[in-house]
Amino acid sequence: MSFPSIAEEVLRVANLSPNLIVFAADSQGILTYTGGNGLSCFNAKPGDGVGQNIADFFGYTPAIQAGVMKVLEGEPLYTITVFNGRYFERRLFPTYGSDGAITGLIGVSGDITERRAAEEERDTQKELLHNLFSSIPDGIFIIDTEYTILRTNPAMEKMYAKYMPLVGKKCYVTAQLDCICPDCPTKKTFEIKEQVTLEHYKQLDDELGMWLTHSSYPLFDSQTGNMTGAIVVIRDITKRKQDELELHKYQTELEARVERRTHELQQAKTVAEKASKAKSQFLAMMSHELRTPLNGVIGLSDVLLDMNLQPEQLEYVELIKTSGHSLLILINDILEFSNIEAGEFSLKNAEFNLHETVQSAVGILTVQANERNLGLSVTFGTNVPHRVYGDQGRLRQVLLNLIDNGLKFTQTGGIQICVSNEDSRNNSTVIRFEVIDSGIGIPEDMHHLLFQSFSQLDSSATRLHGGIGLGLASSKKMIELMGGTIDVNSTEGEGTTVWFSIPFKCPPDKDAK
Repeated sequence: MSFPSIAEEVLRVANLSPNLIVFAADSQGILTYTGGNGLSCFNAKPGDGVGQNIADFFGYTPAIQAGVMKVLEGEPLYTITVFNGRYFERRLFPTYGSDGAITGLIGVSGDITERRAAEEERDTQKELLHNLFSSIPDGIFIIDTEYTILRTNPAMEKMYAKYMPLVGKKCYVTAQLDCICPDCPTKKTFEIKEQVTLEHYKQLDDELGMWLTHSSYPLFDSQTGNMTGAIVVIRDITKRKQDELELHKYQTELEARVERRTHELQQAKTVAEKASKAKSQFLAMMSHELRTPLNGVIGLSDVLLDMNLQPEQLEYVELIKTSGHSLLILINDILEFSNIEAGEFSLKNAEFNLHETVQSAVGILTVQANERNLGLSVTFGTNVPHRVYGDQGRLRQVLLNLIDNGLKFTQTGGIQICVSNEDSRNNSTVIRFEVIDSGIGIPEDMHHLLFQSFSQLDSSATRLHGGIGLGLASSKKMIELMGGTIDVNSTEGEGTTVWFSIPFKCPPDKDAK
């Protein structure tokens, strides 16, 4: 092929890329041809530089000039040089005449700046991936679809050092098997084409063994989408398993302790409940036994008061009667409280007249109020029904306890009982009772003690008011057993309002008299 035809063919190829330059020179290094779009990098166009020395036109360094001379002597040249901050790749070949003598050279030069940058980035990423692959503490190997190991990382090589070298061997040799096992996660990955993870225990020759997780990730050809193999990651989880076993051991021990302690507490609770019930039954029995002779004392004092007694004798008998009544009140409180505590408290559910029940409780204590020059009155709201279903006796007892307590702590003024309808629905109603006194009041920080058993707001030995702190506590328990609530509103020195609400069932005509 003649030189022009060679140049034309090279130029045709060069024109396919905007970065290539094609040139030719004679045996003296004088350019005889220049072409290609890459000449624009030298601010030149095809044909420029013909007749000039090749080294002068392209700005060759002395080293490259020496290389050009070797090309003219028959030795091809390949160089990469920098021009104006860009990289150029040059390939120069000698040309020969028909007699075999060197007639000159032909060269191809291309701007490879972008390609070089891409190659450097690729090399950087490759090095990064290699370092990452090598530094991962988990054992990793890559296999093909025939289970042949293609590559391993140092952690894998250390883990299976006795089987080295691993590359080229089947992966199941690490499990000392002759073929792939049915439970192998990699086999499952090849079947379902998804990640599969399995935990298993590996017994070692000279050690106790180790727990491993075996995770297999499928690899696919980016062009065809076909599966080409898998990446297998093996992690030593022996420490985690040991921690889990230790945690399970502690959990089992703790559960056993809790169960044992719960059983002990349950036994202690049962013993305490039996003791409490026995105590309450004893108190109830003793209170009942005490009331019988005490009623005899009070009855005989009434007989003596009807006799013609001397003034001094009359004073003593009245003192006996007053003391007997006070003692009877205390015994009744103890009896009621002990019955409640012993679970022997029962409620009746019978129809009764609510208005009459409240008025009878007020009437019982009217004499006591009059003796102390205290007012005692009752008012009913317009919607308070007359007849309801409930425990009439327990309601009267609660009212007597609260009114008596109000009288006890009131020196001037009086007691007012207000009864109102708090809520009515169908044949049910909630009645609110308020016992309002003008007494000494209760400090706010002592409100919580009012309904506690055996609690006295004034617990000193020199207190002015009697009682053992059971009347209000028993009243609270009775109200709660009847489904109600009780509370107090009071300011020290301004009187006290004790209120409670109890739900009642009403006859079909709840306004019937």
